[in-house]
Amino acid sequence: MKDFLRFTLFVALAGTALHEYLKRRQLELRLAEVEHPKVQEVHPSTGSGTEVQEVQESSTDTFAAALSAIAPDITPGEMRLARCIRQGLDNKQIAETLAMSPDAIKKGRYRLRKKLPLTTLDSLETYLCHL
Repeated sequence: MKDFLRFTLFVALAGTALHEYLKRRQLELRLAEVEHPKVQEVHPSTGSGTEVQEVQESSTDTFAAALSAIAPDITPGEMRLARCIRQGLDNKQIAETLAMSPDAIKKGRYRLRKKLPLTTLDSLETYLCHL
């Protein structure tokens, strides 16, 4: 019976460790996506049309261009924050992704709102998603 309990505890701890690793890896991938966004193109010339090739987005990214046109004084950090907000991440997830504190994210959101033509009734998330 003791061996069974030890084994059960071992499996539970291993599952927790695996969960934490996967969570950390997912955040790393989100950070990489925020820093280096990718576009997926489907190439129908392969016959089946299911082969997908990832292509780095150029510096003329339409979202960045649109946001820079609206707020020319936007900083690179605010651009990363805007990309995270646009992906639907909450403050805690953004803080973990960008290795910042949640309070810094709140302040960054405030500064970003001030640079954009938003009223108090407008949603920052909705605005960024429609750019």
